[in-house]
This record gives sequence, C-alpha cells and structure tokens, in this order.
Amino acid sequence: MNTRPRPDRRPESGQLAEGPAAAVPGDAVPASQPEPKAPIPSTERGTVFLVDDDEALRRALNRLLTSCGFRVLSFGSADEFLAEYEPAHRGCLLLDMRMPGRSGLDLQSELGRACADLPIVFLTGHADARTRQMALENGAVAFLQKPAREPELLEALDRALSRG
Repeated sequence: MNTRPRPDRRPESGQLAEGPAAAVPGDAVPASQPEPKAPIPSTERGTVFLVDDDEALRRALNRLLTSCGFRVLSFGSADEFLAEYEPAHRGCLLLDMRMPGRSGLDLQSELGRACADLPIVFLTGHADARTRQMALENGAVAFLQKPAREPELLEALDRALSRG
C-alpha cells in the first residue's frame, strides 16, 4: 500500500507533506522552521506620479511602466495631482509641459515653493530650448521629447527615483 499522500489531500498525522499540498492555510508551522515571508517583488522600482492631459498616452504609459515594475498613479491635470498629492508620498513626477490650466512649469514652481522634494522628469511634445533650460535649471532630472524611447524614459525615471 502506498503511504504517500495524494496531492489533493492533506497528509495524515505523522506523514510529511510534499508539493502543492504542503502548505495548507491554517496549518501551524513547526517551531524548527521559520515562518515564510511574502516575497518582495524584485521588479518594484518605485512610484511614478504621471500627470498628462492625454488620456490615451496616460493609459499607454501606465501599461508600460507597470509592466516594468513601477507603481503608477495617473492624473489628467496639475490641479488633479495637487488635490491628491501628500508631501509624505515618495516617488517621482512624470510631467507633461502643456496642459489645460496649470502647465508643467507652473506645477514645478508650485512644488518648489511648497518645498516638496519630488524629482521631476518632463515628457513633452511642446519643447523649445528656453523651456527646457528653465525646467532643468529649476531642478528637473530630465526633459524628454515625445515620443521618448523606452530605455531613455526608464533610465530617467530610475535616476529621478534614486534622488527621492
């Protein structure tokens, strides 16, 4: 008679569990074994606050960045972001330049006045040398032109998150 437990059954007293049936919710872990901890995903790269008025671009960037291990919180405007943002939130800001209401530069200035330590990566389709210079002089980590290449965007976000 085979004394090995079937995979779909709990082992009887005195038998060792093997395979998927080894961990049964509610079972006590013997004192000689440390309790298993939930693994931290190795792809956790940090939080990106995405502010862009283009909904299709926000969805696409959200999918890309999430698949690359970032946590993404999306906002359709600077005002929407400011209504939700708490200075204790860690991460970086991926920010469009030209939006209805406050521009990206306006939001950067407001965050600076509030002493919010939030690294900024600009991603814009409306760039000129003067605007780029102003953003970088005011502390932006990077100023990227839409459409940005994926490696360039990911590298800029990683640099920004390493500062935050």
